[in-house]
Amino acid sequence: MPRRSRQSSGSNTNQILGLVGGLLFILVVGAVVAFLLLGDGAAPRRSNRVVASNDFSLRDYLDNANSLRGNTYRMEGRVEEQLRWTRDRGRLISLVVEGAADGSPVPIWVPQDFSHLSIEKNTKLSVVAEVGDNGLLVARDVRPL
Repeated sequence: MPRRSRQSSGSNTNQILGLVGGLLFILVVGAVVAFLLLGDGAAPRRSNRVVASNDFSLRDYLDNANSLRGNTYRMEGRVEEQLRWTRDRGRLISLVVEGAADGSPVPIWVPQDFSHLSIEKNTKLSVVAEVGDNGLLVARDVRPL
């Protein structure tokens, strides 16, 4: 009696897996090529600006700066003085915030990222700052007015 050849179901599974793997490879290579050809034009644009929805309240800051930790505020004011400067870390300035009734200056740490700006006494600035862990305001966006 002659034997019948049996087809193994394992070979069919291997063929299907090979086809699926090949299709995935083609899709990935196509996506990479499209990205390289289109560049960043295909990706949505994101702004480097930090958005602060709250105006800075000097009274709240002076009452308890630690309760404001992690919050981001926008303010405009005039540089009263540069208190400290280090080449590798940035500078500490005192800013008299516009609209503050008592006109008390607040210290703001301006990181090295803004070293290209000329920040001198009496310079008017628009600042977006975050209240740091120690209650110190850290500039996230600085623009001259």
